[in-house]
Amino acid sequence: GSPYLAAVAYFAVGDVEQGRANVWDYCIAHGEEIARMMSDGVAAGPGPIKDRVAAYADLGVDELIFSPSVGDVDEVSRLADIVL
Repeated sequence: GSPYLAAVAYFAVGDVEQGRANVWDYCIAHGEEIARMMSDGVAAGPGPIKDRVAAYADLGVDELIFSPSVGDVDEVSRLADIVL
């Protein structure tokens, strides 16, 4: 059969700058280029989150796992309001 494709994407809705800073801090051990790429790639806000969902769907991804980049449990509800 076909392979099962899963992907992970960071997101931030409430405090986008803090989300990007958190991803930067997490990834800096891999060097500035990687940290910049990952922090710039945070899906920030409703438009970019919807675009990310559509882009992965267009690629045929079976499952997209969003990882909040801010330590606020309300981020999950904010994400649900956008994608559901």
